Amino acid sequence: MTVFGYVVHCLTQTAKLDDSHPIFLDKKPAKRKMDRTLIRALTTTAFCIPLMWGSVASSDLGRNYKEPCSADDPCNPIKFLECTKGLCECTSPKEIVFDSSSSSCVAKVGFSCLREIPGQKKAKRSSDIGHNETERTEITPIGPYQIICVPNAKCQYPSDICECDFRHYKSPTDGTCLRQKGLGEKCSGQDQCDQYEFLTCSGGTCSCDRDQWYDHKNRKCVVSVGSRCKTIDYRTVNEEHYVQHQCPEMSHCNPDPLHANDNFGFGVCQCDPGLKVTLDRKTCAKDYGDACSGQRKCSDVQFICRSGTCQCKYPLHQFYDEVTKSCISFSGGPCDVPNHNASSNRNGSAAATTTTSIDDPGMGCTENSVCAENPPFNYCRCSPGFIEGNDGKCVKAFGSSCEVDEECDPLPQLACINNVCNCPDTLQVYEEKHRTCVSLAGGRCRKEFNGTIPSCTSNAYCVKASGRLEYGRCICARGTYTTANRTCSKGP
Repeated sequence: MTVFGYVVHCLTQTAKLDDSHPIFLDKKPAKRKMDRTLIRALTTTAFCIPLMWGSVASSDLGRNYKEPCSADDPCNPIKFLECTKGLCECTSPKEIVFDSSSSSCVAKVGFSCLREIPGQKKAKRSSDIGHNETERTEITPIGPYQIICVPNAKCQYPSDICECDFRHYKSPTDGTCLRQKGLGEKCSGQDQCDQYEFLTCSGGTCSCDRDQWYDHKNRKCVVSVGSRCKTIDYRTVNEEHYVQHQCPEMSHCNPDPLHANDNFGFGVCQCDPGLKVTLDRKTCAKDYGDACSGQRKCSDVQFICRSGTCQCKYPLHQFYDEVTKSCISFSGGPCDVPNHNASSNRNGSAAATTTTSIDDPGMGCTENSVCAENPPFNYCRCSPGFIEGNDGKCVKAFGSSCEVDEECDPLPQLACINNVCNCPDTLQVYEEKHRTCVSLAGGRCRKEFNGTIPSCTSNAYCVKASGRLEYGRCICARGTYTTANRTCSKGP
C-alpha cells in the first residue's frame, strides 16, 4: 500500500469509530461520548495528521491553497482542496473555508465536520471491464473523515456539526467563531454574552440578571449567599480548563447531586467553613466577636480585627445591634447617604438598610435619627422632635408626644405628662438653654455642685436653710420680685 493509501486508511478507520465499537460496549453513554471523541482526536492527531503531512513531503500529494493547478498537477485532497479555474480552492466553499493556522480547509460553524476526501485514483477491476473497454482509473471519494472545524469551534457529537466552543459565538456573516462580549457591551442574542462571567443579553446590553450584581474583582455576576447558583467546569477543544461558580467571595456553590457531573451544574451558595453571611448577604466572613486574623477577615467593612477579635470599626461612635447583626452609629457617628437611614420602630432596635455595592454594605444610624450630608463626612443626626441622650441614642425631646416616661429625655429627667414629654413637677419649667428643668420661685431645689447648671428659674438662687439639708428653696435675687407666675422679675 502506498503512503497515500495508509493516510486514507487511517482517516477512514478513525471516522468509523462509534458507540458500537467493542471498546465502548461496557461503558456508560456519557463515558462513550467522551472516549469516542477523545480517541478519534488522539488517533487523528497522533497518527493520521503526521502521516498526512509526511506523505506530502514524500510523495507530493498535490498543490496547496491558491497555488496553480491542472488535471496533471492536482490539488492536495487531504487538505480538502480541489482545482477550480486553475487555482486550488476549498471544496464546498459555502461550508468550508481555508484556515492559515492549520494550512488546511476547515468546516464552518453549522456545517458537518464529517467530509469525504476528494480525488483518490482507484483502478477499476478487470472483471468490471467490458470487451470493448480498456482498463482505466476513476476518481472515488474516501470518507467520511472528521475535518477540523474553524478556530474556537468543535465537532459536536452525535450531530457531527461544528459548533462554537465555550466563550465564543457564531459570527452572523462568515461562519467563524467570535469571542463572547463582556459587561456593558452591545449584544443581539444571549449567546453573544460571556457565559463564563454569567452575563445575559438584556435590553441589547450584556449585563447581570435581576437580583445579581457584577463582582469587578473576580469578573463575574454573582448571587446572594443562600440563593440558587450555577457552576462551570469545562475544558475546551484547545484544552483550556474553565472552573467558575456564581457565588461571592469566601462562599461556594454547594452542588445539587442531580447535576454533580454536568459541565454546567446548579446548587445553593453557602459560606465557607468557619464563616458567616454578612448583613447584605453578599459575602461571608468572621462575625462580630469572632476570632480573626489577616487571613480570616471580619465580615462587612463596618468590622475591624482588633486584638484578634472582630469589633465595630468606630467603637466610640457605634454599638453592635444583636437584632440587625450590624454596627449602628450613635448620633454624630458616621453613616451613608441616602440609603442607610434607620427607620423608627417600637422595639428599640435600629432598622438600617443596605446598599447594592459589593464593596460597602453601609453604615446605619441609631433609631429615630437620619443620615445628614455634611461633605466630606456624613453623620447621624436625631430626627425632629428627638434629642441626643447620654448614651448617644436619640430620645424624645421636651414637648414631644409620648406614652411612657422612658421615651422622654432622661438628662433633665422629663416625664410623660398627659402624653407629652414635660418636666415631672408642675412647679418646674423647662429651660432649653441648659436643657434642664428648673424650679419656680419658692419651689424646692437642689443646689448645683459645679455652679454651671441652674436649678432655679432665672434671677433666682437655691438657698438652703441648713447645710445638712439636701434640698433648698428658690429665692428671687436682690432687686427682683416674685411675679404671679412665680418667676423673678426686676423691678421698674
